[in-house]
Amino acid sequence: MLTITENPRLPKAYRADTALCFKKTSEIVKCLFAAFPEQTDIRALNTAFVLEQETVEKALALCPTCGKIVIGEEVIITNAGGKGEVKLEAPSVLSVQDYLEAAEAYRKRVLLSFAEKGVVFQTFDGVVIHPDAVIGEGTLILAGTQIGQDVVIGENCEIGPRSHLISSTVKDNTILIDTRVVEAVIGENVKIGPYCNIRPNSTICDGVKIGDFVEVKNSVIGRDTHASHLTYIGDSDVGERVNFGCGVVTANYDGYSKFRTTVGDDAFIGCNTNLVAPVTVGKGAYTACGSTITDGVPENSLGLARARQVNKDGWADSFRAKKKAEGKIK
Repeated sequence: MLTITENPRLPKAYRADTALCFKKTSEIVKCLFAAFPEQTDIRALNTAFVLEQETVEKALALCPTCGKIVIGEEVIITNAGGKGEVKLEAPSVLSVQDYLEAAEAYRKRVLLSFAEKGVVFQTFDGVVIHPDAVIGEGTLILAGTQIGQDVVIGENCEIGPRSHLISSTVKDNTILIDTRVVEAVIGENVKIGPYCNIRPNSTICDGVKIGDFVEVKNSVIGRDTHASHLTYIGDSDVGERVNFGCGVVTANYDGYSKFRTTVGDDAFIGCNTNLVAPVTVGKGAYTACGSTITDGVPENSLGLARARQVNKDGWADSFRAKKKAEGKIK
């Protein structure tokens, strides 16, 4: 057990039966507080900790005949039979009283290691990063973000707040807001979120915009495609520069099997369109709002699959009069 001391200018001394206090001159002073209770002017905070075997062996190898090895100015390893001393860089020491404090100390140490490599943190609050993750310089991590193992994030990205990444790759200059990404690849200059779910086996190509409440599963989304609101894209191959209107759904499951949807480059999928797989929408094609597309739409065509609107003049007045006669309208 090794002891490190400092002078934290405590309002009163810590009391113990015995303590080993190391002065900055490396002189060891034994403090017997129980035997000498009048020595209450000592302001020494002693923290016991354990060094890795590799650190100790390195120190001893540097000076096998040294009588003591000083790490920084205050930590001493005694080497019986030797003389003189050798100095090593002092390790950082955190006061840990229980498992909860140990976990918090470890979390902050990992975050500091990323900060030293050029990762920017708005705050450490709620941020958890696996030490094996790779994050590029200049990337901003916001509050509540969790980054797991096997995650690679490029430079100058913005992750969070409250994003969660697992086993995924995110390339440069991408923004993920309130987004969960699992086993997916996200390209450069992509913006996703808030409240999005990118599920396994998905590839989001460069320049894509995925807006609020969009879910993507087992799909490829081509360059510069937009799905801005309330959309489900599952088991799909989507081309470049496609626009998905609000409320589009790829109906990929018949209760027994999954089927794929294909959307060509420059297609426009109108709001509240249901694409019932297996189905293909050709390049440059449109689907009308509210359509349920069950057959393929040829290139540069309009797919229209909804009942024709009929307006009945005066119907509302007749309806209200009927309800009033029934006593349902006061």
